[in-house]
Amino acid sequence: MPATQLPPVTADTTAVRPIAAARLPSFAPTQTKYTSGSGTYTVPAGVKWLKVRMVGGGGGGGGSYTGSVPTLPTNGSASTFGSSLLTANGGSGGTSTSGGAGGTATIGVGAFGVTITGQTGGGQQYNSVAGVYLSGNGGGNSAFFGGGGASATAGQAGQAALANTGGGGGAASTNGIVNSICVGGGGAGGFIDAIISAPSASYSYTVGSGGNAGAAGTSGFAGGAGGSGIIIIDEYYY
Repeated sequence: MPATQLPPVTADTTAVRPIAAARLPSFAPTQTKYTSGSGTYTVPAGVKWLKVRMVGGGGGGGGSYTGSVPTLPTNGSASTFGSSLLTANGGSGGTSTSGGAGGTATIGVGAFGVTITGQTGGGQQYNSVAGVYLSGNGGGNSAFFGGGGASATAGQAGQAALANTGGGGGAASTNGIVNSICVGGGGAGGFIDAIISAPSASYSYTVGSGGNAGAAGTSGFAGGAGGSGIIIIDEYYY
């Protein structure tokens, strides 16, 4: 029986054509940050989804006084993304009886993620012993990005929170006089970490401002200002 003859093996001489590097898609994410003001964010071409992190402004810390209550600190304002999509509210300024409340946060339809309420500021302090300086309570130091104003050392003004952290402002120290009082520290801004899986073409935005510091009263010291908010947008192309 004759052996079966196999066809001769030939080399495939078809040229391998390299793909031009310029035609390969870029999968590296990009980032846009807003640290102040308001305006319109336009989604870059080719973006498939967005990750947005943001915090509202921190409340101001209170001053110290003897006698009449001085001008109190003000609240931080909200950071927003979209008309009602993402809202990170500002922390409240300290009051004559307590620390300012932390800001809340909400995520609307069209996004999903996590919200964290800012920490309440340190409470008011009362000095009943002559010659004693009570350190002012700190602000809402636990905003997501940290940065709250530290407690004032004895006989000092409250410390301001760091910009773009949403931290609360620190309260002033008492003044060493009997019946001297320091107003509470500022509350931290609310925080959002959200995903937008089907972005619109553009979104309005506002970065929250920090609250003003409380004034110094009679024989007292001023408080510290709250930290401004921030909006960080990570843009993904795959």
